[in-house]
Amino acid sequence: MDPEFSESSEERLHDEDEHEEKFHLFGRQKPVHTALGGGKPADVILWRNKQISAALLAGSTVIWLLFEWIGYHLIPFICHSLILSLASLFLWSNLSSFVNKSPINFPEIELPEDVCTSVALLLTDRCNKSIGVFWQVASGKDLKKFLTKHEDQVDTYAQKAKAKLKRQYSQLDEKVLQKLPKVPFITDSKQH
Repeated sequence: MDPEFSESSEERLHDEDEHEEKFHLFGRQKPVHTALGGGKPADVILWRNKQISAALLAGSTVIWLLFEWIGYHLIPFICHSLILSLASLFLWSNLSSFVNKSPINFPEIELPEDVCTSVALLLTDRCNKSIGVFWQVASGKDLKKFLTKHEDQVDTYAQKAKAKLKRQYSQLDEKVLQKLPKVPFITDSKQH
């Protein structure tokens, strides 16, 4: 028997193989579930909770159809959703006495005064600083100095951002938007 491949050297090779890390795609160190933060959000993203994942996919598809194809806008959508939820809660609370069910118990929300005061002061300070910066930029005091001082860096970042946005839009256009059927959803009532 070859002295290099004695039984003890074979055992060492086997032990080394056991201690080597498992190969992960893209050089990950952790499982995908752990890399996504674990818990319920990772379960939804990885489709481990199929009902919630399907509901989120269906809901986002409906919202995309409303906004993109039908031409619905965000503010009316929010207002109509709030009106619908308010009307359903009103009906539930009033009709619950007729069907002998208990009405919905809404919890009392009480915010401490010191928390509200500190948030208001913080927002006031941030708004004042933002208005000051906008005033300096609008009056031409700060923007020109900033652009001339960092002109090369601003141009480089703007060029990189523009190229990246063009590349991402072309991929989106090629893979998704070109494959959508061209169907007009909004009809003009004046043509009839």
